[in-house]
Amino acid sequence: MEKEITKHLSSPSRIRKLLPRILASPNAVRLLGLILEDCALVGHLETYRVVAHVVFDRVTEQGYKELITEALSLSISKRSSFIAQDLVQRVLGIPGEGVRLELLGWGLVCGSQEGNLELVESLLREGIRHRNVHVALQCSASRNHAEVIALLIDDIMDDVAAEKRGLEGSPTPDGKLTSSLTYQCGAITAAIIKALDEDCFDATAVLLSPFLECMGRLDGPSQKTFNKNRILTRIPLEALEPIPRDVCFELLENQIPAQLITTIFNRLKGNPNVPYDITIQVGGTDRRLHRDVLVYWSPYLRDILHAPSTNQI
Repeated sequence: MEKEITKHLSSPSRIRKLLPRILASPNAVRLLGLILEDCALVGHLETYRVVAHVVFDRVTEQGYKELITEALSLSISKRSSFIAQDLVQRVLGIPGEGVRLELLGWGLVCGSQEGNLELVESLLREGIRHRNVHVALQCSASRNHAEVIALLIDDIMDDVAAEKRGLEGSPTPDGKLTSSLTYQCGAITAAIIKALDEDCFDATAVLLSPFLECMGRLDGPSQKTFNKNRILTRIPLEALEPIPRDVCFELLENQIPAQLITTIFNRLKGNPNVPYDITIQVGGTDRRLHRDVLVYWSPYLRDILHAPSTNQI
């Protein structure tokens, strides 16, 4: 029957006629999976609709949930957007919360891995379990999807949303930490490590400020548990280049290793897109510098340079 199915996959009417024989077969799950997978890969929307309702009607039976999982993965990765959207809508209609949330969570992970911003944004409204958001963040970090990371970070850093999701299974390196903070630190730490391991500089840039924010809410021993300084010393110059200058100065206000401070200042003075904007004369020699760097290091110069109509010192 496989050859017959494969031959007629582009014909919804022929697949509809074959459906009773497929369902009567001891290999019904495998045959329906063959149809769903091909439709997700190629985008046969009408043929997909012929079998989708059959699969979803049997979602609690052995093997059918896995068919939906595979179809979600393929339709999202192959950009079969209509099928992916229809799958999500059908998943939302599953009455059993456990199965529904599991499948939605898988959709979030797949969407994050592929950088599908619209899908990720829509799924985050559905109360996805925290562990799926955690995995989704790592997946997007490993693929350098900075915009998706920003969406996921906003969700993770929302204490109310974190508590609402339920935080079962969160790692607890320090018993004094609240479950919400532990969740946030664990998720962001894992993601920034993943981004650094894969040389995903845009992802690292987006994750750096939230990472420091989380670490700033921990005590010293807990920061060591999350390897704060070891991670920060790995931040390369390339990961700082996408970060605006004003944010770089904000980073310097944190307790960070000397190596990262040096890297930040190398970024501030070495960006060719930001020309020097002030000249000072030292021992008769003109030096071109960045005004914001002078202001950061010298309160005296800051007061002078911030004064109205200051053209020279």
